Amino acid sequence: MSAFRSCREALFFCASQPLSLDSMPESISFKAVFPFIANSVQYALGAIRAPCASVWAKQEVRGTMEQKEDEPRTPLLTGPDSAPREQPSPERRRTLRNQLWAAWIFMQVVMNLGWIFSRLDHFRHPSWEHVFGDFANLCAFNGVVFFVIMLLLGSRNPTVQRAFGLDRMLLLHRRLGVYTLGCFIGHAIFRTWSISLRRGVSYDFSILYSMDLAEWDLVLGRLALLIMIGGTVLALLGQKYLVLQYHVWKRPHFLLYPALFMGLVHAYAHGNDMPHTPFREAGVVLGIIAAADLARRAHYRLKRGRGHVWFVSERVQETSDTATFTLQHPEASAEFARRLPGQFAVIRAPYVPHLNEPHPFTFSGEPLGDKHHADDRLRFTVKVSGDFTATFVKMPLGAPILVEGPYGVFLSDIGRWDRVGLIAGGVGITPFLSLVRAFAQRGDCPPTTLVWSNRTLADTFALEELVGYTRELPLSLVFAFTREQPEGLPAESPSTRFVYGRLGPGLLQELFSGKEGFYLCGPEPFQQAVAYALRHDLKAPAENIQREHFFW
Repeated sequence: MSAFRSCREALFFCASQPLSLDSMPESISFKAVFPFIANSVQYALGAIRAPCASVWAKQEVRGTMEQKEDEPRTPLLTGPDSAPREQPSPERRRTLRNQLWAAWIFMQVVMNLGWIFSRLDHFRHPSWEHVFGDFANLCAFNGVVFFVIMLLLGSRNPTVQRAFGLDRMLLLHRRLGVYTLGCFIGHAIFRTWSISLRRGVSYDFSILYSMDLAEWDLVLGRLALLIMIGGTVLALLGQKYLVLQYHVWKRPHFLLYPALFMGLVHAYAHGNDMPHTPFREAGVVLGIIAAADLARRAHYRLKRGRGHVWFVSERVQETSDTATFTLQHPEASAEFARRLPGQFAVIRAPYVPHLNEPHPFTFSGEPLGDKHHADDRLRFTVKVSGDFTATFVKMPLGAPILVEGPYGVFLSDIGRWDRVGLIAGGVGITPFLSLVRAFAQRGDCPPTTLVWSNRTLADTFALEELVGYTRELPLSLVFAFTREQPEGLPAESPSTRFVYGRLGPGLLQELFSGKEGFYLCGPEPFQQAVAYALRHDLKAPAENIQREHFFW
């Protein structure tokens, strides 16, 4: 086992980067209509081409690793002409989001209208056999669409991520997983009921679990349902109840792709609807989308290598339970060169016990511009809140860290507001630190009020730095302390205030008019209380309030 681990570690650090396919023409028409299909197909083609380029890639890696220290660094993971991939504008993101919603709704409408028009005769002459059988098929048609969307949301599909953000994707993935499983359990129960009535019995439970290979098409459906139930139970035990380690529940999750394909084969071979229009065409499209996304995931896992490995270069203890880490890359990383304030990365230490599970951390440094935040350095501020963070803050200098991202769209549209309100609780300050540092780097920002709530003064950090920015920017600061009235604070000024107590409606009405663009980050109860006060006491429109979801 130790020899295998050593080989795996060596491969991890020396893995080559396959050829980029970002040069695929943007003018392809279907890419504008179904962008997630285009993106998945693009990666699928890359997975096919990668083996043909393996020899060239390994030679390139060796050449790069032998590059001299004084030679200019060349970006990794680049697109056409070695240019970093641009982050989509808010307008483009909204357009992409609307396209994805339209594609989802269109597929649901096709399935449901097809179900209605194919059952007009059953509506005229109903029977219990038809009622149960038709309802079972309705569950299956909606379930298969939910299934594919659920897979796309859980796979960190880059196109979907750029539209919605990874936090919302994974939250919807979990909810949709429950709905999907409910649809297929309903399908199994009511289809069994319909078949039982056809056979002249009230309910034949053996239809649910029989593995008679003479009915291979039914066996495929049963196995697919068992895989779904097992995957859902393991995910609940691992994520919600925390009784399973990450790899125990995560790896079986990949069996959901075979479960989908098994279910589609079951539907075409056994069902009386899927062989006909429009179900036949819809099933083919959904199968292609899922297969392309699976190929994209496999391609990403194969190419993930040294371009994603960073090293701890600096650690600063901000408070008793909060530390700021600087990670450095041996070369410039174009993948992070266009990161935005408020975005986050998913990081792990693959070869350290208890740290091989991915966790999201928000960048606390400005995107680019000074010696601490060039494209070969990243900065994260981490608060101890569990076993993972308690071990992570003790990582020694030089430790390798696998970093994936950047993800998130939390602050992507902040430029559309004339006035901005940033409200943070505890370590929820990190995306706003990144934003304010980016403002200072640029030398300009919209009039902004930053409210930071903490229990005590000992829980704060970068206080002097933030106060200094008020002399350069139209920035107002309000520090709220809920457990003490601290002493030794900097002198108050028109742009800096210190208050004692929780953020109630009175203070918020004093600070804001309700017409600002509000961004909230912090513990979930804190965000809920502040959002409620903004909506009901300041009458702030719901679309003016953006929240960072703690989703992991």
